[in-house]
Amino acid sequence: MQGQRLVLVELAGLGGGGEGMSGVAERPVAELLAELYARVPDAGCRGLCSGFCEPVVMSPAERDLLAEASGVTLPVVPATTSGACPVLTDGGRCGGYRARPMVCRVWGAAEAMACPHGCRPASAELLGDRELLELMLDSFTVGGGPWPAEQITAMRHLSARPDLLPVLAAILRAPGGKPSS
Repeated sequence: MQGQRLVLVELAGLGGGGEGMSGVAERPVAELLAELYARVPDAGCRGLCSGFCEPVVMSPAERDLLAEASGVTLPVVPATTSGACPVLTDGGRCGGYRARPMVCRVWGAAEAMACPHGCRPASAELLGDRELLELMLDSFTVGGGPWPAEQITAMRHLSARPDLLPVLAAILRAPGGKPSS
């Protein structure tokens, strides 16, 4: 990233000791994102889903990491949520696979984002809506967006309602962060 930014975080899974990463800590953003990414089971991608790879909403820190890894300048907000992802190579593979954002990492690893070609974690269950939502919101909190902190906090509070959890997860997994119709 252009400058190593430190962030003060207090998240359900990041920071101190014990299970997950609870507590408050000031740590480099890239380090915190790496810890979040490690919580996503590897879906064993075989590179068959390039037709589903389109511009996605991600945090500014994730955008910077992906741009650095791929050499592609990414817009702050995708101009469109259709068409091919600008990081896809001519061969249909991700040009920044190791630095891909959370939304790309959970593809194939979450029930709501199952791979249509059957890629899935070999030894782990698929992530449910709650895990998907927590990982996405944590990546936005650590990475600085894409929504205001108050909106992310409101989504966390609303996710405690079982009737709203599927709706919130649908918003996060939809292109552009908008619910699909």
